[in-house]
Amino acid sequence: MNCVRRHTRHAAQTLLWTLSAFALWWSWTRGRPYREQIQLRLDVKVEAAPLIGRLKWMPSPAHLVPLIIGALIIWFWPRVSARLSFGWASCAAAVATGAFAVSLAATEGLDRIMQPVVDPTEYWVNLDTLPSMSQTIASWGDWRFLLDYTTHLKGHPPGFIVVLQALERVGLGQPWVVATISWLSLAAITPGVMLSVGSLTEEGHARAVAPFLAVAPFAVWTATSADAFFACLLVWGCACIVVGALTAQLRNVLLLSAAGGLLLAFALFSTYGAAVFLVIPLALLVFVRGATWPRRAMVGTAACCGALAVTVAFWGAGFWWFTGLATTKDFYNWGTAQFRPQHYFAVANLAVLLIALGPAFVGGVGRLGKTRLWVLIGATLLAVAVADLSGYSKSEVERIWLIFMPFLMTVTSALSRARLWLAVQLCLAVVLQAWLRTKW
Repeated sequence: MNCVRRHTRHAAQTLLWTLSAFALWWSWTRGRPYREQIQLRLDVKVEAAPLIGRLKWMPSPAHLVPLIIGALIIWFWPRVSARLSFGWASCAAAVATGAFAVSLAATEGLDRIMQPVVDPTEYWVNLDTLPSMSQTIASWGDWRFLLDYTTHLKGHPPGFIVVLQALERVGLGQPWVVATISWLSLAAITPGVMLSVGSLTEEGHARAVAPFLAVAPFAVWTATSADAFFACLLVWGCACIVVGALTAQLRNVLLLSAAGGLLLAFALFSTYGAAVFLVIPLALLVFVRGATWPRRAMVGTAACCGALAVTVAFWGAGFWWFTGLATTKDFYNWGTAQFRPQHYFAVANLAVLLIALGPAFVGGVGRLGKTRLWVLIGATLLAVAVADLSGYSKSEVERIWLIFMPFLMTVTSALSRARLWLAVQLCLAVVLQAWLRTKW
């Protein structure tokens, strides 16, 4: 029986590697027209198809910094993790994640960290021309209002820009503040994932996945991206719900659950992509270990109350989520998406996801075995499949799907020879940073 299982697992691993290699090869070869005819079709913006940007090999001595930081994380993490409590290990993992991401972003100079924030398509450049916060929210579903603003405002609900407007009111409407929010958000994702994994399975799995989150290749795109903020809200919304389900005191159960619902709802009002993500906290609540069904019902009710409070607040201010979604769909269909065929990007998106996660993801899936982590990973893969087949994720998923990537990376907790896999992940991240030219 063990021999049969071993052969079955080996065959499944071989098939998975083959399918991954095919997706990468197919998306690269079929993406040739986008790379060769970019001058004729500027709206496509996929010169490095399937990746956004252009390819230009530009290594420099500065790339040694993330290599060194990554190597220190890989070498010292097992010792640090073994000596620290779970809480302090989570804090250390957050620092490591943030340090590596910022070191990657700074390889082209410290001013490069600010460049994604001040890009003409991003959020910050709109602050001087937007009306008051209440007028902004009330006008958001009107396409005539959004017509004069940047791509990211047209493609998202008003949540994040409202945060920036609030910061501007207190004198913090500066690019470095926006960049700091993204950096802190990316750093905070790791302990949030660790909490969810530890609540779903065992603490050892959570500690094992931390360094893979710290040196993940997707850090190339997310050090100063608003998508890191969205992912942080969603990850911590899930963490609050699963921890609340296991908390003893009733007051803390209600507070944590309501906070989780509030965070998830605010993420939903910051990015429309969060709608498909909501299957993940639902799966976590149903399958979290050690919680009774009455407790699960209590947590779900409190989370819904928190989410309802956010929804009512935006509705009272004049913004209805479905109206905003319909407006964004119109802008999407009028814009770049009309030049991006679904049959190509349905596969190319998955290839980009594989690149962003690195080979450790494929290796981890093949070795995960029977574990409750499949609940988390299966729900996340379902959300990815819906997002991919919907036709509303044509390219740019190296950022858009950041909300899914941290939970998908949890498959690495089952890998043996973790340092070798981590070294491969680290090298891929640094090579991408040196080779791919992009605004992020």
